[in-house]
Amino acid sequence: MSVERFLKQRAVRIIVDGSYTLPNWYDPEGRLRTFACRTTRVSPFRMIVDVPVVGKIGDRLTAYFEEFGTFDGCITDTMNGSFLYELEMTRAMREKFADKLTWIRRSRRIRACSRRATIRVSCHRRRTRS
Repeated sequence: MSVERFLKQRAVRIIVDGSYTLPNWYDPEGRLRTFACRTTRVSPFRMIVDVPVVGKIGDRLTAYFEEFGTFDGCITDTMNGSFLYELEMTRAMREKFADKLTWIRRSRRIRACSRRATIRVSCHRRRTRS
């Protein structure tokens, strides 16, 4: 699937920090190198991930996101500084992930609505006796 088609589909704009490993990227000690990443648009089937190092189309990788957990999948399309990540999961996992996306979206909306419109005024007078 292309990024243009994904942008026309239903998805949620959620920014979540995470990390990922690309195949054949090793550090000097011979371990797979881990890179930081951030989601920008997420659906239960795929997500757009902003990254410092873009892999090749077809590369299989594992990614971990703070609020979502660990995912396996592959890169299906690339852009400048990001890629489209096709998620591989069972139907039950996909339904659970869709519920989690809905919950995160609602909870962030509630937090955004409960912000104060005015500055909070507090009394600087001591309430205890010396």
